[in-house]
Amino acid sequence: MNTLLNKSKPLLIHGGSGSGKSYLSMNLSNDMVLTKIDSSMLKTIKSKDYLLDIIKKRNITIMFSEKKENRCLLIEDIHIFHKYDRTFYKILVEFIKDRKYYNTYIILTCNNTFLKNKELLKIKKYLTYHEIKYTYSQYYKLCLEIAGGNKYKYKYTLDDLDKKIYFSAFNLNNFKSSCE
Repeated sequence: MNTLLNKSKPLLIHGGSGSGKSYLSMNLSNDMVLTKIDSSMLKTIKSKDYLLDIIKKRNITIMFSEKKENRCLLIEDIHIFHKYDRTFYKILVEFIKDRKYYNTYIILTCNNTFLKNKELLKIKKYLTYHEIKYTYSQYYKLCLEIAGGNKYKYKYTLDDLDKKIYFSAFNLNNFKSSCE
């Protein structure tokens, strides 16, 4: 999976609601210094310099550290920014077109319906695409992995988890909420 990450081309992870886009992007950036931009930042980013400052400031601090770390900028749910914060979405498109990432991995997430967006199609050549689509077996293993690493581990029997996985309808958010 890490072969999808490329410092010269942002990775766009797309899939249905609850398919695990955020989960995958967090796993990909697990060993990196992560800066995350999500819908909680709607209407707060006013210029492209904000993105560049994040990347450059991280670059300077890492330059002086002994341990060389990879950096990652994660921008979640760009379809929400397109709908509710057009200014930032236009800034994001320009940022991607400029291709100045300063050795930072860029990960974007969106839902499948957003793939037909005109502005997104214009920058398609600058992106690497990855669709999240699981077989039932893969989805089952992923749910067990989530359950094994969380507080659900001792709360439910395997039969209970099987039922929760089955009735979650391939939606990780449904699975997590049924376990809480």
